[in-house]
Amino acid sequence: MRWPGATETVSPRDYRSGNVHPQRHRIPSGEPRGGRSARPELERALADEAWPLRAQAAKALGSIGVKGAVPALEAVLDDPAWWVRANAAAALRSLGDPGHRALQRALDHPDRYARDRAREALAMDRVGAAA
Repeated sequence: MRWPGATETVSPRDYRSGNVHPQRHRIPSGEPRGGRSARPELERALADEAWPLRAQAAKALGSIGVKGAVPALEAVLDDPAWWVRANAAAALRSLGDPGHRALQRALDHPDRYARDRAREALAMDRVGAAA
């Protein structure tokens, strides 16, 4: 998979083997490199077999602030990989009201890990407000 701004293609095999060089394999994490135009690729990456790619895609969707990505992020709150769940919850938290509503819904999710990540993300807002 080739991301805007990357100098080499990132493949799931690269992630599984640990053969990822941070200077060559760049996934957009903000507007300058990928921007909102990266949304379709990032949403597809949420279903990739390589969990590091799914985790980075969730983080990038939150970083570029696409509120339309809420359903895709909400869907991976029960991902088998902790980092994917954590990044999806953090991304939802960063997307304002639509993301917060998704996190509230996740408090009743059948998966306990999804509930945990939602509870943690919502608690971070309370901590930030108290400071």
